[in-house]
This record gives sequence, C-alpha cells and structure tokens, in this order.
Amino acid sequence: MVGSKLEAVTEKALFSSRWILAPIFLGLALALLALGIKFFQEAFHLLVDVLDKSESDVVLMVLSLIDISLVGSLIVMVMFSGYENFVRPSTPRAPTRWAGLERWIPEP
Repeated sequence: MVGSKLEAVTEKALFSSRWILAPIFLGLALALLALGIKFFQEAFHLLVDVLDKSESDVVLMVLSLIDISLVGSLIVMVMFSGYENFVRPSTPRAPTRWAGLERWIPEP
C-alpha cells in the first residue's frame, strides 16, 4: 500500500516535470525570431553591396544565409519534436493508415 502510493506520487512528479521544458521551447522560439532578423539583415547587406563585392565574398555571404536557414530549420525541428514528445499530453491516437500499406498493416 505504501509502495503503491510512493509509486503514484513519483510517477505524477516525473510526469509533471515535463512542463519544465515548455519555457525552454519558448526561448527557442525567441532565438528563431532573432535568427530571422539576422537573416534579413545579412540579405539586405548582400543586396546593397553585391556590385562592390568580389565573387568569393558574395559566395561566402550566400553560404552564411544558407547556414542561418539551416540553423533555423534545426531549431524548428527541435521545438516541434521536443514539444510533441515531452510537453504535449499523451493521448492515444488512431493508427495511421498509409496508402499502399493496408495489406501489410493488420486491422486493429
């Protein structure tokens, strides 16, 4: 009896602690906003100075823009997957049925 109560309290505490991650994901959203501002600042500098820069400088600036966009995409993936896995309440869902796989997936 005492063990089951302790187990229930521990389980509830662990399950509730997932909300500690929610502010972290909000911070990542702010970081994504800052990264977007930096992207458009760099793009503006590229467009303004494109005629004065050498080809290698333009390539480096374009690579910098690509780098910023890839980091932004990574932030989005981390935010959504982390939120989906750790913060969002766990609710059972109906299994996904994909076209062409019906014969391989048994009926529930």
